[in-house]
Parts: sequence; C-alpha cells; structure tokens
Amino acid sequence: MRFSVVVPAFNAEKFLSECLLSVLKQTLKPYEIIVVDDGSTDETAEIAYALCAEVVSHKHNLGIGAARQSGAEKATGDYVCFLSADDCYSPRFLEASAKLVDGEKACFSSYFTCDPKLGVKSCFKPPIYDGSEDFKGQVVQWALKKNMFVNFSSVVLPKNIFESVQFESDLRHGEDLIFLLDTLIAGLEWIHVSEPLVYYRVHGSQGTNLRSLDEWMCLWRHLCSRLVSLGVSEDEYWKAFRSNYSLLFPRLSLKQATVNVARRLTRNSFDARRFLVRLNGFR
Repeated sequence: MRFSVVVPAFNAEKFLSECLLSVLKQTLKPYEIIVVDDGSTDETAEIAYALCAEVVSHKHNLGIGAARQSGAEKATGDYVCFLSADDCYSPRFLEASAKLVDGEKACFSSYFTCDPKLGVKSCFKPPIYDGSEDFKGQVVQWALKKNMFVNFSSVVLPKNIFESVQFESDLRHGEDLIFLLDTLIAGLEWIHVSEPLVYYRVHGSQGTNLRSLDEWMCLWRHLCSRLVSLGVSEDEYWKAFRSNYSLLFPRLSLKQATVNVARRLTRNSFDARRFLVRLNGFR
C-alpha cells in the first residue's frame, strides 16, 4: 500500500519542520511527501526541500482547497492523506490507517487538540455510529449547523475518489465539508479510527475562521445542492440557513446580504442565480 502525504502550506515556516518530521517518523513509511507551497513569501519551500519533500508551487495564494487539489493531482500513491502544515501525526498514523482502508473505503481518526507548542489540551472523539448510513446522517446533521466532525488532517482517501470528487476552488472556508459531502454522494464509505492519531494545533494565525459574509453565503450556496441530494428537505435547509445566519450576522438584513453576495457569485452560473432567486423568496 502506497501512501501519498499531501501538506498544504502557506507561510508555514514556523511549524512545517515539526509537521514533516512527524511524517518521516511513521512506523509505516510514506510512499511520497508532497508539500504544496500556496504562494508563500517565507522559507516554506526551502524547509520542505531540506526535509526531502517534493514541492508543488502556486505563484499566488489560492486557498487550502486548491492546495489540497493540486497535491492530490500530483500524488501517485494508492491513497492520499492531507496533513495541515501546523499539525502533526502520531508515529502510528499510517500503520493504523492501513489496516482499514481499501479502494472503496476512507478513514479518519480521533485527534488531540493542542496548544501552539503542541501540548495536549484535550482529545476529540467524534460521535459514535454503527455503519455508513448512520455516519452519513450524522455528517448531514452537523452540516446543517455548518460544522463537521471529520478533521482533514486525519483522513486517508483512496486515490481513485478524485476521479469523481474535487475540492471547490472558489471556497476558502468550508471546502473540506463540501468535499466530505461529495464523497458521500459518490458512495464512498468512511471508517473511524478510535485511537487519536493526529495532533491538531490551535494558534492565533490559523486560517480556518470565517472571514466575511461573502464566504459564508458562498459556502451555503454549495451546501444547498449537496444537502438536498443527501435527503434534506428544502424547508429543513432554509430553517438551518436562517438559524445560522441570525447567529453570525444579527445586525445585517438578508436583503443587504443578498446585494453583497451577488457580486461574488459567478454571473453565468445557473446554480448561483437560482440560489439568489430562492434567497430572495426566502427573505
């Protein structure tokens, strides 16, 4: 079994060495390590080269979804793993994952939440489920709250899933959730590794937080079609949309939000126009 470890990295010089060393110290050695330098202006690429990683370079910062996609396209292994440049693997990550995955199965693990120095603060264990159908239902329920319990630093995916699923390039927030939903639509089975095998670092310079109303609205546009495909009624979707919007943007009317986001959505996209029409009706 050949594992390609993809590390998306943007100005990651502070943590990248520790991240890559955790990959090199695996009890089951990776087939290849691919660092995607997503338009960095620091020493990210030099550190990657020094630690014998292959480097894919973006001239400009395109976002983590685009970086993951570039890495997946470059990967030549049977399985693709994504490790954020500020996170680290437990030494047994690949060995434990290899026992569960195959061409039709992906896996993800529990993980440790850590401080900036990688000191363990807590252990996150996702909801307990029995079988893929229950897993799918729980993913959908979390998605209705614009959330997910699968940490993408802990995933191992069969390479062939990228023949039918790709990361959305226009998303800089929530692209992992949309990708996860697309794999469920494509019929991929997910297995949980109960042992915590990833150290997830929490620090002030992370790029995981939502930065604007436009990003939020763009994510919900993508969520709409996926959740409906997975059996969510439109009434349930719009109820979740309103609840999440009211929580995050209590002082901005939906009318103004529609005006703001219309400029971001592609003018020639039928899905974008239809979403705005439905949003107008919902208001």
